[in-house]
Amino acid sequence: MSDIVLNLRNLSDLELQAKLRSLAKALADNPTAAPDINTTAAALTAAAELIQSRLNAQSVAQAAAEAATDAKDGAVDAGEELIKDYAAEVWPATFKDPAKCVLLGFDVRGAGSPPPPPGPNEGQITGLTLDFGPSPGQLVMRVDPQRRRRSIEIQVNLTPNAAPTWQHHAVSSSSPYTLTGLPSGSLVQVRARANFSRGQNGPWSDIAELRVP
Repeated sequence: MSDIVLNLRNLSDLELQAKLRSLAKALADNPTAAPDINTTAAALTAAAELIQSRLNAQSVAQAAAEAATDAKDGAVDAGEELIKDYAAEVWPATFKDPAKCVLLGFDVRGAGSPPPPPGPNEGQITGLTLDFGPSPGQLVMRVDPQRRRRSIEIQVNLTPNAAPTWQHHAVSSSSPYTLTGLPSGSLVQVRARANFSRGQNGPWSDIAELRVP
C-alpha cells in the first residue's frame, strides 16, 4: 500500500512556499484528479503568499533590530572611551594613590595580581549550526546571539577529508545567514568568529559540517 510522502520538516521556509505554489498549480491544472475535496488552489496560493508577506515583515524587523543594535553599540563604545579617558586623568591626578582611586569609584589591581578575566569582546561564537538552503549550492548558518557583536566572519573548508583549506566566504551582520555558491553534493565545513568594535575579533567557533544540496 502506498502513502503520500511529505517530508515537510526538512523544507526551509522558501521551499515550503514553493511547495504550496506547485501544489496549487497542479490542482488548478488537474481539477478532476481528486474530486470533492475542500482544499482549493486559491487556498494553497494564499498560504504561500502569507509566508512571503511574513518573510518580508521579518526582513524589515531584522533590519530595524540591526540598526538599533548598532546604535546601542555606538553608545556603549562612547561610554567605554569616556571611562578610559577619565581613568587616564585620575591616575596621575591622584599621584597613583590606590586609596584615592577607590574613593573615586575605580578598582585598582596591585602589582603582581593576576590580570582581569577576558571581556565580552574576546567571546567565542557558540551554537553554530547548518541547514539546507532554499536552493542548490546553499546552506543556512545560524549562531547564538552574542553581546556587542558587530559582524560575523565566515570561513569554509571544501576539503574536510584532507588537509584543511579554510577560505574566507563572507561577513554577515546577522544570523541566520545563507551561504551561496557552494559545490552541490560536497561535504563542507564552516566556522565563524565574531568581529567587535575597534578591530577586535573573537576566536574561531567550533566547526559544523553538512553536505551541500
